[in-house]
Amino acid sequence: PGMGIESKGAAAKKPDPAAEEDSDDDYGPTPAPAPKKKRKVLEFEQVFLDQLPSSELYERSYMHVGNVTHVRCIPATAYILTASNDGQLKFWKKKVGEVEFVKRFYAHVGPITDMAVSADGVWMCTVGAKDGVLNVFDVVNFDMVNMVKLGY
Repeated sequence: PGMGIESKGAAAKKPDPAAEEDSDDDYGPTPAPAPKKKRKVLEFEQVFLDQLPSSELYERSYMHVGNVTHVRCIPATAYILTASNDGQLKFWKKKVGEVEFVKRFYAHVGPITDMAVSADGVWMCTVGAKDGVLNVFDVVNFDMVNMVKLGY
């Protein structure tokens, strides 16, 4: 054997790079599957389930969470607008014998300080002292159309 020439035995012992890539030895053994969890059963579970109220006993509430601070009735458009100390503004439609909830806005960060409606009942604005913002609303379309930062 000459210098720089490998023997046949040494060439056979050389690792094959392609075989190393396919080897799972780098990751270790596969973990055992997780044991199945037992479901905890309450002693009187069915009694609890039987005592749950049905959905027929509930109705959806659209009331304000905070205290109502302002109410404006608009006869021209048959809308009622309410504002609360948590910054929410709600639109209600007056119908024969009932008042229907229409839309809610989170109009201000803090309490709504003041609320005014135009003479024709089409426009309405609210002011929030905490956020220093005046919001202008299109009453008929239930949409906020402008926000003015008052800078105080």
